[in-house]
Amino acid sequence: MSGHEKESRQVLAVIGAWFAVVGLVFTLNPMGLGEKIVRQNFRAGGIRMTVTSRYLARRLGIMFLAMGCGVLATWALLAVGVEESSLVSLLPVAVLALILLVGSTIYALYRASSRREDSQ
Repeated sequence: MSGHEKESRQVLAVIGAWFAVVGLVFTLNPMGLGEKIVRQNFRAGGIRMTVTSRYLARRLGIMFLAMGCGVLATWALLAVGVEESSLVSLLPVAVLALILLVGSTIYALYRASSRREDSQ
């Protein structure tokens, strides 16, 4: 294994760990940290959301956690010696899973937002 391959695998591990940690913070919401981050980001951007910041943080947390686990699983498979060429065949499945994950999150936020508007 060359030095470049080692560095790229280390970067892969760091990226996966970052996504997993952010996902855990948003999902578990320790001390309301996930809600505070969501509120601050949407206040700064001026986007009007009709769902609660807790719900939004939890949905984003699930998405980030799933992406982090996927990247860490790829890193672990590469670390135990699985060839990159065999992992390439799983790429279409990973892309489809990511599309479904992001799409279901957007749909859930849309449904929750429209239910809230209907009740007002």
